[in-house]
Amino acid sequence: MIRDPEQTGFTLVEVLVTLVLLSMVAAIVFGSLGQVLEARSRLRPYLDKSEETALVASWFRQTVQALIADYDTGKNRFAASANAFSGLTASPLLGPAGTPTAFTWALNYDPASDLTFLEYREKPSNTVEIARWSGKDAVFSYYGQDQEWRRVWPPTDLDTTTTVMQLPQLVRLGGLPSELFPTVVAAPRAAPVARPPAPSLLGGASSQN
Repeated sequence: MIRDPEQTGFTLVEVLVTLVLLSMVAAIVFGSLGQVLEARSRLRPYLDKSEETALVASWFRQTVQALIADYDTGKNRFAASANAFSGLTASPLLGPAGTPTAFTWALNYDPASDLTFLEYREKPSNTVEIARWSGKDAVFSYYGQDQEWRRVWPPTDLDTTTTVMQLPQLVRLGGLPSELFPTVVAAPRAAPVARPPAPSLLGGASSQN
C-alpha cells in the first residue's frame, strides 16, 4: 500500500514528547510533585534553562504565598534562617491543596562537590531535591514591617516594645548570579498573626453549671 504523500502525522519523537507533556500536566492537576519531577527529568533534554527556572520559582511562590500563621502555642510557627525556613502552608506541593501542612525549604551546601541543593520537605514525606547550583551563595532573607531585610525570623534585633509578626511581609531566595538563577520574592497572603483558638464548647458548658 502506497501512502498518500499529502497525508501528515506525528513522528515517534513528537508522540513521546507529547505524552511526557501530558503526564506533567496531569501531575500538576493532581498535585503530585513526585510525578512532576519524574516527568521533568524525562523532558529535560527538551526544556531550556528558563522553563526549568520558571517551574522552580512557581513552586517556591506557591508555598510561600499560602503561608499560615500557627497558634502561639503551635509547634509549626514560622521560623527561618539564612539557609532554611519552615512553617504551615495551605498550598503544599505534595499534600492536598487547602490542607494546612508543615513544610520546610532548605539550602544545603556540599563542600565536596561545591554544590548547593535547594530541597523541599513536607511531614511525613521524604526530602525532595528541587534544584542545584554551583557555589554557596544562595541565601534566604525576610522583609519585615520595619522595611528591613533580615536573614533570621523572627528578628532578634528589634526593640522590646515592637510587636513582631509571626510571618514576614516577603520571603526572598537570592544571592545567586542571574545566569544561574534569578532572585525570587514571594509575599504571604494570609494574616501575619494567628487567629485566637476557638473557645471550647465543653469548657463553656462546664462554666455555666
